Amino acid sequence: MGIFDFFKSKRSNKNSSKIVEQKPSMPTITPEKELFECYNEVYNSMIKDITELSVSEAKEILGIIKNCDGGFLNMGGYYSIVWEKYFKGKA
Repeated sequence: MGIFDFFKSKRSNKNSSKIVEQKPSMPTITPEKELFECYNEVYNSMIKDITELSVSEAKEILGIIKNCDGGFLNMGGYYSIVWEKYFKGKA
């Protein structure tokens, strides 16, 4: 018996090792299909103003964005790839 044993609960702790702490998970959302369907139009209307990109480069970028896991909603999946290949070092 230790000095501070009086702080311990009087109840039995036999099952305490079986208790698994459940941590809250990150909430996720599932976007509407329409959000993905209209992205091409929005992308094309915005990318056309970047005169330093060719039409084929703009299409390549769109492909990279749409084919990464999560599509355009996952900037971490395409941002660095697109930046390095198409925008780094350009005015």
